[in-house]
Amino acid sequence: MEQFHRYRWDWIISRVGSGKKVLNLGGIAKEEKDQIQKNENKVIDVDFFDRGSDIIANLEHGIPQKDNSYDVVIAGEIIEHMTNPIFFVAEC
Repeated sequence: MEQFHRYRWDWIISRVGSGKKVLNLGGIAKEEKDQIQKNENKVIDVDFFDRGSDIIANLEHGIPQKDNSYDVVIAGEIIEHMTNPIFFVAEC
């Protein structure tokens, strides 16, 4: 499983690009956040739990950010936890 996790994050990071404003939903490991930010990207992390995230929020009620204010949205390992995944994807 760890190998898949690493492969998946390498794939995501390779597609973010540089100079982007990135919204990560559902928490992100410091290592992955640092890798994304190496390319002059700004990462804002939103999570339900206070694990060092930038914003603590219940994403079931929507994303607490202005619409169209990010270049990239990462929503890995969260959609399966949503009670209304269609609403969540529409928010993304």
